[in-house]
Amino acid sequence: VYAGEITSMGQGTLTDANANWQQDQFNGANGAFYIHFESGHMADIEQTSAGTKTLSYPGTAPPGVAVGSQYKIRKHQTIADIFGQNNESGLVPGSNSEEADNVLIHSAATQETLTYFYSSVPGYPGWFRDDYDPANDVVVYPEQGLMVRRKSADATMVYLRGITQTFPILVPVFEGYNLVGTIK
Repeated sequence: VYAGEITSMGQGTLTDANANWQQDQFNGANGAFYIHFESGHMADIEQTSAGTKTLSYPGTAPPGVAVGSQYKIRKHQTIADIFGQNNESGLVPGSNSEEADNVLIHSAATQETLTYFYSSVPGYPGWFRDDYDPANDVVVYPEQGLMVRRKSADATMVYLRGITQTFPILVPVFEGYNLVGTIK
């Protein structure tokens, strides 16, 4: 959604003197966004300051990121973005994860796999975690792989569309099981 060049850096911040974004454009109610550095590293955006033309992110500057480096700002995909706010992908809905097709997202860092499903309960449509926490806005990180567990024998095609990544992407690999997505 935006591309630029770093003109100065601080602890967990980058400044782009040529930026023309709005205050809080890449955080809060507008969704979750991340910085994709030309080195391949990525960092979630915590705050966007239009006045100082600064982006804040957790931690310190990743290795290889310095003044003059190119970066891109991308919007994180959510479960609803990938499979449709109203289950446009056609996965089998259900009143719980036992009845419905499941979307499984694995966190290699915690070695935890979370299960999501589309609810067919009248008055409660939408994506939910198997403990019934709402999940429409759950972020699927660019490096995260996901699986779909079908409950039906019917074939379903799911297409992910978007802009092709032109910078390399670095993916952390942890001890234990890792499920890495197709990164394009």
